[in-house]
Amino acid sequence: MFVPTITKSFRLDEGLVRRLSALARKYKHTENQLVTNWLSWRIRIDPLVPSFEGVSLENEVFQSILSTARVDALELLGWEYGRKHFSKTKALFEGSGEKMTFVRYVCEILSEYGHWFTVEGDVGENSLEMTLHHDLSVKWSIFLKSYLSAAYELVSKKKLVVESSNGFVKIKLPEREGVV
Repeated sequence: MFVPTITKSFRLDEGLVRRLSALARKYKHTENQLVTNWLSWRIRIDPLVPSFEGVSLENEVFQSILSTARVDALELLGWEYGRKHFSKTKALFEGSGEKMTFVRYVCEILSEYGHWFTVEGDVGENSLEMTLHHDLSVKWSIFLKSYLSAAYELVSKKKLVVESSNGFVKIKLPEREGVV
């Protein structure tokens, strides 16, 4: 698909340009492709930047925290945060003129940017099933089940069907958003 472009120049630190060149070679991209991809990614997530501070934990630390949590507490937190995060993300994106669907939230925000899990296969807006894979414990699956169910409740009156086990969560959407 042809996308019209324009030429724009920026003054950059020499060290930054050297590192950019090295990364472009590493990823087998041109410098222009690399910068375009990064800028596109940053612009897409810009509505989220004010709301999330970006605390990150190593898997080992996160796994340790999960192992100490009670299942009922994880379910309650999942429900609370699922509603809170999805409604805030939806409002931020829609305030910028972009539609935020449940499927987009799961695939783009939680999977692609948040790295909470990977989505199996080619999932799109018309998909009625999604399988999410992760390397954490069954307690993470329990949290995700509650989190995603609460988020989905904000866009549908029908209940989200979720199966969870150690390492995966399978979602069956009872309907596409906006279809009653």
